[in-house]
Amino acid sequence: MEKNHDENFRKSLGKYLKHRNLEIVFTLKNGKRVALNGKRRIIGDEVIQYFGEEKGIIIQVNEIQSADVYAL
Repeated sequence: MEKNHDENFRKSLGKYLKHRNLEIVFTLKNGKRVALNGKRRIIGDEVIQYFGEEKGIIIQVNEIQSADVYAL
């Protein structure tokens, strides 16, 4: 059951990450909040925010407690 839940979460997250006009705010399991907008993608078990061609923010999917999505 847990593995299926993780797969569904990754699929849903991937769909939202493709839309650049959305800001996604992650609440991590350690309580930290991280906002991503613009160029980002999910690769394997990581969500990556790009700044130009450089990787900026890297978040492990298993560290995400919740995600809030906002239209820009």
